[in-house]
Amino acid sequence: MALPRWISIKRIARYLSAACLATAAGSTQAATVDLLVLYDQYSSNYFSGDPQTAMANWVNQMNAAYADSQIDLQLRLVGVRHNEEVGADQGAVLNNLRQNGAVQSLRDQLGADFVSQMHTTGACGVGYVAVDRNWTWNVVHPGCGPMVMAHELGHNMGLNHSRRQGDTSGARFGYGVGYGVDNVFVDIMAYEGVFNTTRVNRFSNPNLTCRGYPCGIPVGNPQEAYGALAIHNVRDEIAAFRPTAGTSGPVVVSQHCNFGGYSVGLPAGNYDLAELNRRGILNDDISSIRVQSGYKADLFTDNNFSGNVVSKTGDDNCLVNDGMNDLTSSLIISTTGGFNQTLQAENYSSAAGVQLENTADTGGGQNVGWIDTGDWMAYNSITIPQAGNFTVEYRVASLNGGGRLSLDLNGGTTILGELSLPATGGWQNWVTVRHSVYIPAGTYNFGVYAQAGGWNLNWIRISR
Repeated sequence: MALPRWISIKRIARYLSAACLATAAGSTQAATVDLLVLYDQYSSNYFSGDPQTAMANWVNQMNAAYADSQIDLQLRLVGVRHNEEVGADQGAVLNNLRQNGAVQSLRDQLGADFVSQMHTTGACGVGYVAVDRNWTWNVVHPGCGPMVMAHELGHNMGLNHSRRQGDTSGARFGYGVGYGVDNVFVDIMAYEGVFNTTRVNRFSNPNLTCRGYPCGIPVGNPQEAYGALAIHNVRDEIAAFRPTAGTSGPVVVSQHCNFGGYSVGLPAGNYDLAELNRRGILNDDISSIRVQSGYKADLFTDNNFSGNVVSKTGDDNCLVNDGMNDLTSSLIISTTGGFNQTLQAENYSSAAGVQLENTADTGGGQNVGWIDTGDWMAYNSITIPQAGNFTVEYRVASLNGGGRLSLDLNGGTTILGELSLPATGGWQNWVTVRHSVYIPAGTYNFGVYAQAGGWNLNWIRISR
């Protein structure tokens, strides 16, 4: 798909840095990259008023292309939301999208590593060429199909067009470029018109065959083209561009059996179909569920809490056995007595002064670090179903000790308690500390405040 007028826009975000070359594209577990798709009214109309289903289908096709290219990466659709972005052309739409504060907040809320805007303006697509958490934006016309979105996401993952089009390197690796053979094929990143042929749904990879020819050129050759390896090598980095959100809570629903596909955490409450959709859960798309002790989930086959119902008070790795697989259109989550909720520290709603880093603690992911005196993290909309004394645990690490934290409600209006933190001998040597506090029933914004700094935080657990 020829998009020459946007090449300069893509180049403004080119970031060059050193990286180690992976020896092969192959691992035991694919990295999960979270994608938020926005759409304007034109795009909604184009998809007959159902962009949710259309984008789920697009993601399935893009994931098939990653797998077929031998890239251990899979997209997870974390949201499909309406957004009318302004701009005289796609370049202007892209720039305005990147600076849209409401969209940035939505991205953080959903934990989206990448954001695609479906838009009426322009021909097919535009995206920044970068491997950078701040330049993960692209714009796609709905009529151009999922491989154009894969093309623009390829730019966001550091790939460029083919050498025939004047691009001599990707953002991170010299071989991170598209490839084609005249009158035979082009890959996802090369333009069909330049090679007078049609596209195969693969990224360049010299180890694969495309219509009888190698799909790329080996690394080390002056014409090297191995886009699949370039993406594969940064897959874990880009999957951590935003902390994964919505996967913790008293109830977690998953798209596939055995807790596969996308997962969304839900607090106690009533969720009709509109609310499920708002949280990124599609109609008739739940196949497994985790339910913490003290909670019950009632799953209904119809919207507005009607139809057949199946109740769960514990985990179920496949709802097929209940005749409820891919049939949930609304659900109710209620408490049954006890309480146990874990907050991943990096999934704060807002914070001041802190930074995130990869953690060596059990379970992996990220922790909050660089905590100095006066820094804080807030975790919004935590529901305490019944008043009482709760045990609050903190997973902390501190090289020298001397730190101290306080736990509060609603911006410090109520101080629940304070706790001194020990030295653990290293910034990744983790221990669990705890105290008992009284918490009234209600929904609160919980805050962790650094009375004295010099410690890292991985998670918080509230239980009784």
